[in-house]
Amino acid sequence: MAKKMPSGGFQPLFCRLSRGIGFLIVDVASWWHHSLMNNEYQQAKRDDWQTALYEASYRYSLAMNELHKTNPWPDNPVLAQAINTLATELWDRSFSVTEITSAFREAAADLPRYAAGDEVRP
Repeated sequence: MAKKMPSGGFQPLFCRLSRGIGFLIVDVASWWHHSLMNNEYQQAKRDDWQTALYEASYRYSLAMNELHKTNPWPDNPVLAQAINTLATELWDRSFSVTEITSAFREAAADLPRYAAGDEVRP
């Protein structure tokens, strides 16, 4: 971010704002680069967090599917027990009854959109 001089060296570019405040363009470029790097780092952290959330949900669903397949008491459905136990475990970890209830209601309300009209995955 500098102007090349005939002598082969570089002269930093300077920008003067209307109020007489000046700054080096190279300083802005340095700040911008740092800002981008910080944003990329923060985005990577958010991506890792989201991946961990999806992975935990996926592992839980696999475990519930296996328990469903091997349930020795077919008159006692696994899913109802699993959801009830999950709700109590969440409460034990300081999620409020309101948060838990709201999350389950929102998930149930969104399921038809995800399932696109299918009762079970084809």
